[in-house]
Amino acid sequence: MKRISIGSWAYTIGPYADNPVQWEEVTRRVKELGFDGIELGGFPPHPNPDNLPTKADRDKCKAELADLGLAFSGLAADLWSQHLIDT
Repeated sequence: MKRISIGSWAYTIGPYADNPVQWEEVTRRVKELGFDGIELGGFPPHPNPDNLPTKADRDKCKAELADLGLAFSGLAADLWSQHLIDT
């Protein structure tokens, strides 16, 4: 299913870099703006492998999003520390 979504990192970079919007507020705002999905930036402070280490943790996060009528549309992995291209 196609979803009109926004990346969660939109609330963690730029003007929000020094004071990221908390996950619960992001999900509320995204729903209010009429989106039906969130592409998850898999890095802090939002849900990520470090703070959701078990499948049960991840399932709970997914269910909480579904309770708002939202779903994950994708995952942007945290690759900042990786040396993908060394020039």
